[in-house]
Amino acid sequence: KDNDVVTSIKLDGNEGLSGLMRLQLECMAKEPQNRETCTLEMVFSRIAADSDPTFPETLDLSNSQLTDARVQALAEALKKNTRVTTLDLRYNWGITADGGFAALARMLEVNTALTTLNLSSMDLADAHVQALAEGLKKNTRVTTLNLRFNGCITDAGGRALLDMLRANTTIREIKLNTTSKNSS
Repeated sequence: KDNDVVTSIKLDGNEGLSGLMRLQLECMAKEPQNRETCTLEMVFSRIAADSDPTFPETLDLSNSQLTDARVQALAEALKKNTRVTTLDLRYNWGITADGGFAALARMLEVNTALTTLNLSSMDLADAHVQALAEGLKKNTRVTTLNLRFNGCITDAGGRALLDMLRANTTIREIKLNTTSKNSS
């Protein structure tokens, strides 16, 4: 039986929940009559609609086991969004450079709202950074890029970032600590 008693869920200070779980629980508290629709796809449609003034400016999807297909859907939604300024995808492993990251790069070419992108601890390699750098060449809003704790980024990824910085004049901070010790 559905719970028709809970009307509020307080999540402050609970770092154990994934970003996706937080969004779904918040949705259920706001819309108890529509609990079955509180899915990631519902979150993406709210992002694409760009008309909900209560939607958070920070989209935390950390540790949400995102797939390429879901990252591609997210990227499509963010192309139209003007509210989300921070995107946190850390701890999502297995997103491919030519799948999810290529879609993120295409989104970054046209998105006018994102200023902070957290891609730390995602097991990224040079191919991911190269795809991302291509999208950031045309981006005029992102100021902070967090790539920390991605142990497979080598000099090739660093060269892609340097090349991107020649075209992008808005990025002010790139966090790269604890990446690969191997250079090419």
